[in-house]
Amino acid sequence: MGKLTTDVKKKASETWQSCRRYRQRLGERSTKLGVPADSDRMKTATATQALVEQLCSAEPGAIVSLLEAAEVATSESAMGECVGKAAELEGNLETAGWEIFEAVAEITGDRQEKARQILVEVREALQSDEHALQLAPALRGAQAKAVQLLTKPIEVPKPLSGDRHPLKPPVKPGRREVQRDSREGLTIAEAEACLSRLSRELKPGQTARINLGWVIEEGGEA
Repeated sequence: MGKLTTDVKKKASETWQSCRRYRQRLGERSTKLGVPADSDRMKTATATQALVEQLCSAEPGAIVSLLEAAEVATSESAMGECVGKAAELEGNLETAGWEIFEAVAEITGDRQEKARQILVEVREALQSDEHALQLAPALRGAQAKAVQLLTKPIEVPKPLSGDRHPLKPPVKPGRREVQRDSREGLTIAEAEACLSRLSRELKPGQTARINLGWVIEEGGEA
């Protein structure tokens, strides 16, 4: 009995801060996402924190009676898992990238339904006990979907019908094509040189029409 009391007191003193921080963090995130305060995960975290704090402050002779009278909010296995994983679970909530989920909540239009489903998954993870739905993989999966939804593909201009290139202007009606060409990947100096050459080569009665497209970059290798 003496060893049991000592072991329980030691475990409680080692975990009470983690249980408190986990319960606090869970409450903050649940409130922001509209998760009910009486969810299984919250009830387990609250009851576990209360029991651990009672055990920390109890006299050795009262430990057994405290354990016998302890409130089991959901299940003994759920509360035991909460004690053992409180620090890990608090870390999962701390590093989940909530700003991404906040951005998803602002999505409208044709992506809104997918955004809503992602937030449903996050709420389910915050509501369910750990043995029913593990927090870390659930949040990682929802985050991956959120990033994919928020990342818009870069649209490349599509060529015009036939072999006409978007950077090659079509010939005006009544005009005869004398020369057609294009250059890509030029520096400003190269573009200036190209325009200067075209200007010099123009003959009387000829005109040149030019489409421009560019990209400005920074960072990485040149």
